[in-house]
Amino acid sequence: MNLFHMLFEQDDSFFIFPQEIVFGYIIRRGKMRIKNERDFKYISKIKTLFSRSYTAEGDSILRKIKFTSLDANSNSIFFQYEEPIPYEVVNIYRHKVVDGIGKIVDIAELVRKLNDMLTLPPEEMSCDYIKWLDELLDTEEYEEDDEKRRYITENETQLRGFVNVFSNSYIMEVYSRLYGKDISLLSGDQSKIIYKLCEMKYINDMGMVSKI
Repeated sequence: MNLFHMLFEQDDSFFIFPQEIVFGYIIRRGKMRIKNERDFKYISKIKTLFSRSYTAEGDSILRKIKFTSLDANSNSIFFQYEEPIPYEVVNIYRHKVVDGIGKIVDIAELVRKLNDMLTLPPEEMSCDYIKWLDELLDTEEYEEDDEKRRYITENETQLRGFVNVFSNSYIMEVYSRLYGKDISLLSGDQSKIIYKLCEMKYINDMGMVSKI
């Protein structure tokens, strides 16, 4: 998974792509490293920047960064950040669940499917969800992918459980509690939430959760 980050001033008079940057999610803080010493000296005087973070597929989030400390020896900057989605979104993330789901369907596709189904009447949504999940786990749909067929055959019960756990958490915690069952509001934040989930998976995959 590739994530990209562009830092810029509010008036767009300056922008830079950091050499490294990580946004922690348990606490909204992070760290970055700037490759060019001149750029490091310039932004260290600014103290506040904005970051546009995005996936290769185009899901993105805009965040405000406030520097908390600097390390001139390594051109590193530590910071706190603000982002335009409820903090509690992170509570639905379970790495084992998301990682398992990702072996058969992209998490972005799952979120978009759930949001689409949330526009339906409850009974129709339930039927559509069951049908979609059955099709997702139907090995005949993967005739040209022997590895995926074998994985589903060996783990179907667990995979069904993973998708159900994530879907229930998303509907109950995000849609119902955080967004007050306002699907228009939730759909407006869809790209930001997808990006956040992808970023949390990346941080876990890289073993960086406890290092931020």
